[in-house]
Amino acid sequence: MDFELTDDKIKLSGALGYSTIDALHEIFKQILGREDAFLTIDVGQIEQVDTAALQLFLALQRDARARGKEVSWQNISESLSQRLRLTGLEPLFEQVLD
Repeated sequence: MDFELTDDKIKLSGALGYSTIDALHEIFKQILGREDAFLTIDVGQIEQVDTAALQLFLALQRDARARGKEVSWQNISESLSQRLRLTGLEPLFEQVLD
C-alpha cells in the first residue's frame, strides 16, 4: 500500500489488506483530524482490497459523519467496484459508482 496526502485529497494505491490496516487506520485518523468538512479519497490506483480494508472504509464514513464531515470516493477501480457489489456494500459507495 502507498498513499499521497495533499491539501484536498488522499490517493491510495497498491494492495489494501489485513497487513496494511494499521497504517491505513493512522492515515484515516490523520485526515479526520483536519478541519475540512469534505474528505476526498481517490481509490483509482488500488489493485487489491480485502474485507478488512472495506470495513475500515465503512468506519471512516461512520466516523466522518459523526464529526459532521462527508467522504467522497473518487476514481473507483473495476476490481473495487466488483468487491463492493459482491459484499453488498455498493449502496454505501453510490456516489463513486455512478
